[in-house]
Amino acid sequence: MKNRIRILATSDVHAQVKGETPNGMIAEKGFARLNTLIESLRDSDTILLDNGDAFDGSALSLHHELFHPEEPSPIAAVMNGMKYDYLNIGFNDFNSGYSVLKTRLNSLNAPCAPCITANVNIHDRPIGATYAMHEAADHKIAIIGVISDRVYRLKNKDQIRHCQFQNTIESVRKSVSLVKDLEKPDYIICMIQSGFEQDPANGYRLDDSGSENEAYALLQSVPGIDVLIAGHSGRTLSGISAKGTAYAQIHSEGTELICIDLYTDTHTADVQIMKADADEDHKVLAAVQYEETECESWLDEQLGTTKMDLTIPNLQNALIAKPQLITLMSHALQEKTGAQLTVNCLSEGSEGLPDIIKMRHAAAASVNPLGYTVKKISGRTLRYFLETSAEFYTVINDRPTVSPRFIKPEIDYDACCFVDGISYTIHALNDPGSRITNLLFEGQPITDEMSFTMCLRNDQFAVGGRYPMLAKLPSVKSADQPMAVILSDYIREHKIIDFEPENNIRITL
Repeated sequence: MKNRIRILATSDVHAQVKGETPNGMIAEKGFARLNTLIESLRDSDTILLDNGDAFDGSALSLHHELFHPEEPSPIAAVMNGMKYDYLNIGFNDFNSGYSVLKTRLNSLNAPCAPCITANVNIHDRPIGATYAMHEAADHKIAIIGVISDRVYRLKNKDQIRHCQFQNTIESVRKSVSLVKDLEKPDYIICMIQSGFEQDPANGYRLDDSGSENEAYALLQSVPGIDVLIAGHSGRTLSGISAKGTAYAQIHSEGTELICIDLYTDTHTADVQIMKADADEDHKVLAAVQYEETECESWLDEQLGTTKMDLTIPNLQNALIAKPQLITLMSHALQEKTGAQLTVNCLSEGSEGLPDIIKMRHAAAASVNPLGYTVKKISGRTLRYFLETSAEFYTVINDRPTVSPRFIKPEIDYDACCFVDGISYTIHALNDPGSRITNLLFEGQPITDEMSFTMCLRNDQFAVGGRYPMLAKLPSVKSADQPMAVILSDYIREHKIIDFEPENNIRITL
């Protein structure tokens, strides 16, 4: 179609290939379903993009990292088969360090998906081009990719050793200026591995975590961008900004696809977010079949049994009354790190653990691929952290429940922190900042001067973001394995899970 350029984009697929969960439940997500949709939409004037975080976050990617770390990534095989045109990199792409990232990028068969991340240098050499030029419908399109420069705060030193991250907004500004001068493109597309905290249509606040609003800042401060594809935060947004930029951001795990049509004769754009509800493409499944078979055998390994009820029949109720799965995670972290206190969250879709626990259940219990950091924290900062976390709750119909601030539109489970090793009460009806009472450690009141070691996950918790009071806490040690590995090792070691239930967190009016 010569008067139309079609842009298809994925973002934050997190290595999901099959349309099912580790527990075997059918789910409308993953590369296999996305490719069926992509093939139905693709023509000769289509550009297929990925906006980062494609390689990490599934049971398959975890299995590959544990058992085949030196071999080409199965996700690269998928992307080769899908014939992506360009690739940006994301936060989780640094999880295993630059050498693994380099292996993954090198596994993409040229000319498939060259990396175009413009603001990352490794050993003082750029990892991607300043921009890429593409021709479609007889028009010149410039494509720019960047990642949030906050990534250096989200990773430990080993993960980003020899990496330099340039200012996100300034990098785009320079790339836009350069490409306009040298190439005089008809359209400029920008991919940014960062999201919106304000609605581009009206500026209204969507989130007040203070950790991620670079996509919005880009729209406001850098003119000349025709299409902006955002990611990382998992919020679905799309439209045309007041300045005429078509923008889109989608939910994670390959549940959605961005489709933006640029009409060259009318200079208009149509932006759609499409659900990944198509049948699975068997060619995509075949690309990972060998390792997927290995992974399924690994997931079927029996780790142990439990005498306790570790199931989560109702996830929303579990946010109000701490489930014992959280206690088990805390025991595993404490044994692994020696930390006095631990911070854990539930995962979207978590069902807990059955009586006979297999590896697939441990993998499903915590899907986040990041490791952990032990930090030193004072009693005063601990209380500040707990008060901030307690803002997750409100009172509706005389019952504590999740505050609408943390439903966007899905519940932000990462904002609900359960801290073990202490006991405390949250009064959801009290004003923010005065909700925590009965804060005790080993039965004694916690004072401002007391000091603790606390184990947190290596993302927004350990680096600030929603919790700025944690950003500069001194680090004591790292545990770079994800919870799925830490938890499975613990269960495998102990064989039978049986402990006294710990109801140390009370949430009331």
